[in-house]
Amino acid sequence: REARGERKSVSLKSLTLKYLDSTLNKKYQCSDWTLRPLRRGQLRYAVADALVLLRLHDGGFEGFFGGAGVWCAVLNPHA
Repeated sequence: REARGERKSVSLKSLTLKYLDSTLNKKYQCSDWTLRPLRRGQLRYAVADALVLLRLHDGGFEGFFGGAGVWCAVLNPHA
């Protein structure tokens, strides 16, 4: 049960599985993004995350991010 005023944490991976019936590979999430050039896997990871957000947004699932919309959650994840 959530305390009043707290938001439930929802992962992009779980939303992808539940609403898009797809898996999201998070292998590169904790890789070293400061090294250049980025590895091919890192680039694919970044593109996949962005595309999944677009699919969720276009599918009308933006309400899962506390009513702020997908883009607010992406641009200001600590809001």
